Amino acid sequence: MKNRFLLIIVILFSLSTLSYAQNKIERGARGHRGGNMKEMHSRSVLRNIHSRKSVRSFTGKVVTKDTLELLVKAGMAAPTAMNRQPWHFYATNDPQIIDGATEKLGRNGNMIKEAGAVIVVLGDPSVSEKFWPIDGTCAAENILLAIEALGLGGVWLSAYPNESRMTPVNEAFNIPLEYKVLCVIPVGYPKGEHKPKDKWNEDKFHFNSW
Repeated sequence: MKNRFLLIIVILFSLSTLSYAQNKIERGARGHRGGNMKEMHSRSVLRNIHSRKSVRSFTGKVVTKDTLELLVKAGMAAPTAMNRQPWHFYATNDPQIIDGATEKLGRNGNMIKEAGAVIVVLGDPSVSEKFWPIDGTCAAENILLAIEALGLGGVWLSAYPNESRMTPVNEAFNIPLEYKVLCVIPVGYPKGEHKPKDKWNEDKFHFNSW
């Protein structure tokens, strides 16, 4: 009887130890999988950054409002000096508006002609006179990276600081002049093949000393 009791205790202890070890292994495996997922995500982000390219030729297919809102949300996730957020974003996917703007924007107008949408990045100097161009630039880069991530194409068309290029954009899209145009971003479905440029230059990387 005593031996049987001891045998039962040994069996229970063995099962408990086995269960503990198995749980530990599973937790470790989950952690390892989580680590792998995090690493894969990090690589995906870096791959997207290095895959970004300027696309100037589009199929003309309309980009939806939901997609444009998604892109602008990415823009608003950018850093901003003193959290002033002086940015504003005008977006349109209306072919008539885009066609009308094409005629008023000269060379830049030719690049929005086939786009499925246009985003104008603007700043309000009354909110942040010094930093609105910098904050807007951060937002525009986020938008361009989001465009790449969604499999769309886009290109930065500069306006600021040249007033002769800024004011026509306000007029083309009926945007009040107190809002300053940083850049125009045509957005669309790429037509043809577009490849990113390798801009890495080791001579411009200064580590520990100049």
